[in-house]
Amino acid sequence: MTGRTPPSFGYRELIRATEWVEHTLPVQTAAMGTKEERFLRGAAKLGLPHQTSKDITWCRVGAQENAILQPKGTAGRTNDRQEAHVPRRRGLHILRPLPAGCIEPVKSPRNLRAKQSTHTSYVPMALTADRWTRGRQITLLPDSFAVRVRPITIRAASGVTWRNTRTGALTNEAAKVVVLAAGPVETPRLWLNSGLPNLNDQVGRGLADHYLDYLVGRFTTYTGSEQGPDVGGAIGLSRFRWARAGRRVSPGTARRQSLSFRDSGIAGLLRQAAVQ
Repeated sequence: MTGRTPPSFGYRELIRATEWVEHTLPVQTAAMGTKEERFLRGAAKLGLPHQTSKDITWCRVGAQENAILQPKGTAGRTNDRQEAHVPRRRGLHILRPLPAGCIEPVKSPRNLRAKQSTHTSYVPMALTADRWTRGRQITLLPDSFAVRVRPITIRAASGVTWRNTRTGALTNEAAKVVVLAAGPVETPRLWLNSGLPNLNDQVGRGLADHYLDYLVGRFTTYTGSEQGPDVGGAIGLSRFRWARAGRRVSPGTARRQSLSFRDSGIAGLLRQAAVQ
């Protein structure tokens, strides 16, 4: 929030920002295996065209694009744990049933973790901004919780009040620009508790959860579903003519999670809990 009227931000600017993210993380084509081949073959039988670009221009099927480092070196090529460490191995291990982009490879530096999430990519970049750009490095405050944005006018704020979660001490931090980005729950809470303008009464409304629908089947041929994380294929359902305006549906192989939604639960779980 500043005292100036914010500039307009159109869809083409959003595309440029998205392309910067794709280049920086980077966003790459997911590694393909047996289950991906089965998935793509089934989608082709439905008549869905195959698309190799990142832009979803129409209903299509193709490889998933994600910010997970590609497997290189010994990744997926050996069962020797000593060979599974950096620098011998890089990226995601596509053979083990681990979450896509976990903290592996073992002993890897932060920027080489398989999943290029915020704490692996943008936070290290911001902490070292003075080394690779003309900007200044950020100051990261752990154990801190913002409790109020201090408004001075209907369009401007003077700073933030934050609380140290260990000591309970409050600190008022002055700022020329305040970026309020605390997620779908904490952002409206902080907004409303700070008395920021809510002229259309829409702040905090419209919160919705994802609806999951499961379709379970049995294949007569080997699918490789026991190996690796979710399927790396994706169906893009375009709703607009422009790029990156589609929806993706990716069937997963996390059967342990899926089966936990059964009425009978997970076999042996309660018995194990009783023993413990």
